[in-house]
Amino acid sequence: MKKIKKVAVYINSDKDESGVYTKKVLDVLSGGGAEISVLKAHGTPEIDINISKYFDNIDDLLSDVEAFVVLGGDGTILDICGDAARHGVPVLGINFGHLGFLTSFEKEDLENARCIFTGEYHIEERMMADVHVEDGDLVRDFIALNEAAVFSGEYSRIASFFIKCDGRHAIDARADGMIVATPTGSTAYSLSAGGPVIDPQTELFCVTPISPHELGSRPIVFSGTSVLQMHGRTGGAKRSGITVTVDGRNPTYISESALVTVKKSDHVMKMIKSGPDRFFDILNNKFYNR
Repeated sequence: MKKIKKVAVYINSDKDESGVYTKKVLDVLSGGGAEISVLKAHGTPEIDINISKYFDNIDDLLSDVEAFVVLGGDGTILDICGDAARHGVPVLGINFGHLGFLTSFEKEDLENARCIFTGEYHIEERMMADVHVEDGDLVRDFIALNEAAVFSGEYSRIASFFIKCDGRHAIDARADGMIVATPTGSTAYSLSAGGPVIDPQTELFCVTPISPHELGSRPIVFSGTSVLQMHGRTGGAKRSGITVTVDGRNPTYISESALVTVKKSDHVMKMIKSGPDRFFDILNNKFYNR
């Protein structure tokens, strides 16, 4: 693969309050001859010696780099994945968090980041989803790596959810909510709601009900080419509306007449990997303790 020299670095200081590992990563990158750029908000006197450029916003940061090194956990990756995908910049994640399904290395193995200088890495592409929310004059668009979720806008209030696939009726369910997960998202919210673990290199959608009030309500898998449309209704005298979240972020409060459309995105998440795939190792180590 191409040897990388121009690198953007995203620093999550909450995951490394002392800055020890952050400084080590920057030392590895600068030692490999990288031109390092960061957001101005992440700059500190301790790291200034390694930084070539500072930028005010993430779009400018990613406008002219070859790789995006992200220091944090899976949540940090989710914070930046849409921006990275839109710019087509591959992400190398170094896990400072808990699970690390989306990262390339553990913080103890950060020396492995040198692979970008030798070209000894490969790019793994992950399916993403376009999420379109339409509620009268309110129109919002998102890119999801993990999932889109719709649920009752009032705490602990059940709702009715209706899903169409390619324009045809597919699912009716009484539940707290519904999750439309990508394969990458199968180990996130969907898993907590009883969904299956899915090989992240496949392309499909899994619709998982959240706390369904029906004995026969189970997750259903749809083709990755499907276009899924969802809406919900709380019913009763008090109509509290529906909430939509994307990757656990961007809560959008919508009426019961709103429509949420989920389909495969033209954007993909590009992940820098070195060595064999770690997905099933992480699955066994983190979830089964073996």
